[in-house]
Amino acid sequence: MSNPWLDLAEKQIASPVKARSRAAEKRLKKKLEEDKILFRLWKKWQAERREQLMQHEGADELIAFVETMTLEDADALIELIEHSPLRHGNREVRSLTLSLISNAIVYLRERSGLEPFDDPLPDEEPTAFFIVREMLN
Repeated sequence: MSNPWLDLAEKQIASPVKARSRAAEKRLKKKLEEDKILFRLWKKWQAERREQLMQHEGADELIAFVETMTLEDADALIELIEHSPLRHGNREVRSLTLSLISNAIVYLRERSGLEPFDDPLPDEEPTAFFIVREMLN
């Protein structure tokens, strides 16, 4: 059973408008497929980076910590990094470490209904992330 109003509307739309609409739909579909591919590649890249970090001493302890970390564990995170051998690794290791910590903090903050980032103003106390970042620089 067809809807006579939809049939009438279909007849009223000009061919060029229909063509533009179909082209826009095709572009959107293509972009969504490209985004899916890029997301899969990004996830693979993140897994490779994590594996690369796991090859270094202290990484397993850090990963175990960030997987169970809460927002109240800022001091414990700072203490862990302060005594971690990852702190003295090469630039890539320190970058991977900071990236892992950053992602964990953003995830925790968003899960708690907070903004992902909370950078302090110049006259405020630095956050745990800023302290850890300075340690890893």
